[in-house]
Amino acid sequence: MNIEKLNIPNLKDEQNKTINSVTSLTQNLCKIDYYGDFMIDEILKKSKTGYDINQVATKCLIPQTPYKLDFYLRDFGCTCFTCLNHKNSPILGRNYDMPIGSHLCAICETKSAKGYNFIGALDMFYMGVDEEFLNLPEKRVQCLYAPHQVQDGINEKGLACALLFLNEKKTVQNTGKPFLPSNLLVCTLLNKTSTVKEACEILNNYDFVSLFENYDFNHHYIICDAKGDMAIIEYIENKLIVIRDRKGYLTLSNYYKSLPEKGQKGIGFLRVATIEHLLKKNPTPSNETAMSNLECVSYGRELDKYDLMAEGREYYQKGISYWSQVYDTREKSLDMVFRENYKKVFKFKLC
Repeated sequence: MNIEKLNIPNLKDEQNKTINSVTSLTQNLCKIDYYGDFMIDEILKKSKTGYDINQVATKCLIPQTPYKLDFYLRDFGCTCFTCLNHKNSPILGRNYDMPIGSHLCAICETKSAKGYNFIGALDMFYMGVDEEFLNLPEKRVQCLYAPHQVQDGINEKGLACALLFLNEKKTVQNTGKPFLPSNLLVCTLLNKTSTVKEACEILNNYDFVSLFENYDFNHHYIICDAKGDMAIIEYIENKLIVIRDRKGYLTLSNYYKSLPEKGQKGIGFLRVATIEHLLKKNPTPSNETAMSNLECVSYGRELDKYDLMAEGREYYQKGISYWSQVYDTREKSLDMVFRENYKKVFKFKLC
């Protein structure tokens, strides 16, 4: 990937520095170093509906340019788990699954931002960016939206968090508090909280709104911290639900963990059963073994096909785990495998 240097007029020096920090790691995977304030407080404060977040972000971050920031999302499958590794360090494992395509994905690391710095992964496809057009100013400028849209990450205090899709009824809280769109929750927690306890407490300061204005889709989340605390965050009937660890680990996929499995929509039941079987056999895996666990439930294994057959549904779309990741909360590190190439592991560590 040939990434050209750009100088976009009317951007701040730190913003131009950010868009020129983009480096290629491999085909369809890049790294973004984000310099300066990404204005998450201002964006959340100025949102009037929770669905106007793209317009608000544009006005806050790039008001003097002709470009617009944009992010959308559709359904995807994921598998996550948290546990202690063989060194007693809390870890979070995550697969990000999608139908096969040529998505440009990115690792974004914030530097000198307000609040805690963090590193996380995002799918640039949902910003309308791919490798072919990355050198166009209107596409490269979307990198300034990257910290807000990380779908999993870890911060400098060791808090790790991941977002997962739910094919279930959306949440719309409206009590007069600032709106928190579901796709910005990961960024908000990584930037503002250092522990699971703080993360659960701060969510009471916001009105959570599902990203999907016109559809009944939702998100839920899994988090852990360097102290060993773990939790699942869900919203049921517009109320915040926190599920705590009772087995020494937590698992999560694309169905509610706070509701009975019977009758739920979605997929992921067999993936979770497989992960839990592996964790029962080895409850404190090494980070390498944790990655092997993720490989066992990667999209390429097609375990979801059996869930769909059990529901009487014949259609199954082939896909791939765009990334598999293991976050180590005490090392503040990230091991990443891209597009199921488990022989090549990218390693990152927060300074």
